[in-house]
Amino acid sequence: FMRPTDQLPEYPYKALPVNNGGPSILSRHPIVSSRQHFFSEGESGNCFIRCTIALGPDTIAVYSCHLASTKLSQTDIDNYHTFVENPMDTTTYGHSKTVFRKLLTAAKIRREHADSICAVLQAETAKYVILAGDFNDPPMSYAYEQVGRHLTSVFAMSGLGRCVTYNQNGLDYRIDHIFASGAFKPLHCWVDNSITASDHYPVLAVLLYNNSAKTDAHIKK
Repeated sequence: FMRPTDQLPEYPYKALPVNNGGPSILSRHPIVSSRQHFFSEGESGNCFIRCTIALGPDTIAVYSCHLASTKLSQTDIDNYHTFVENPMDTTTYGHSKTVFRKLLTAAKIRREHADSICAVLQAETAKYVILAGDFNDPPMSYAYEQVGRHLTSVFAMSGLGRCVTYNQNGLDYRIDHIFASGAFKPLHCWVDNSITASDHYPVLAVLLYNNSAKTDAHIKK
């Protein structure tokens, strides 16, 4: 997570999490309002921010989210790789059950997080909507599919290949996603794997915004 104060001056408008916990939104255009939503009491990093950004005569609703991680230790990851290399070994099979139990527990938590996001999306009235963040879940997961019931996956519409976003420990998955409402036309979406400052590569997208478009498309109900 970024903790921007005077960083990136080309983005002067910032929606920051309270207590420095959680995702942020940086914008070149004025942020009219913002609100941080917590999935449950006491959580900080796992949450999402919704802000309204003024763009010409219109406003855009932008969401930035972070869903629960799997919290695998390095020992868990090593045991996982050992099991994959030798799945018939009884010792590694026992270790693998611990890993899978953690994966299932985290997936259940992310299910609840996704439902919380979708409840807000269901009530969203903005025509222009962008949602992005670290889902800690790949395509075809519950969280990805549920958000996809309301918004369109930008990568699915304009990306190519597998495009890994998590890049550590030999666990190569695309778990960071961008979604947009039907009022946007996705032109291109890609992962910049030249930036190694984080264990995630950034996902970038170009969306065509046309404020003269005669369409009622926004959120899929």
